[in-house]
Amino acid sequence: MVAESKAHKRLKEVIKNYLKRQKWSVLEEERIVVVLRQDGSYGAYFRPDIIARKGKKGLCVEVVTKPTWKTMGGYLFVMWLAQQGRLVTEGGRFPVSDFWLVVPKSSLEKGSTTLKGWLDLFKEMGAAIGVRVTVVPI
Repeated sequence: MVAESKAHKRLKEVIKNYLKRQKWSVLEEERIVVVLRQDGSYGAYFRPDIIARKGKKGLCVEVVTKPTWKTMGGYLFVMWLAQQGRLVTEGGRFPVSDFWLVVPKSSLEKGSTTLKGWLDLFKEMGAAIGVRVTVVPI
């Protein structure tokens, strides 16, 4: 639990700094996470430190502490939503222009070819539809 709270604290810091540089502000009430369930269905739930937006541009952040095929499937779903030009949630529709893959540094350092392959794939998918994909190590 200690490592996770440190990761969340670091993520908040990263987001705040990014938003400050972009002159954006974090809207406290509009935060969500998209979850892909094992049976293939999906849901969108509100929780802290997930989404920030300004005007017609959106920033979508998903926190992954243990990258697996299932959590990467969640990315596929979010990228599909991005392709439609909208992130659909229980709270409404949010345009997506930036997509951040938030991954633990330890996973990146291990140099997993599967993880690297997924990250490269999502960058290519994003580029093809005009969505900037950034890997954020925490």
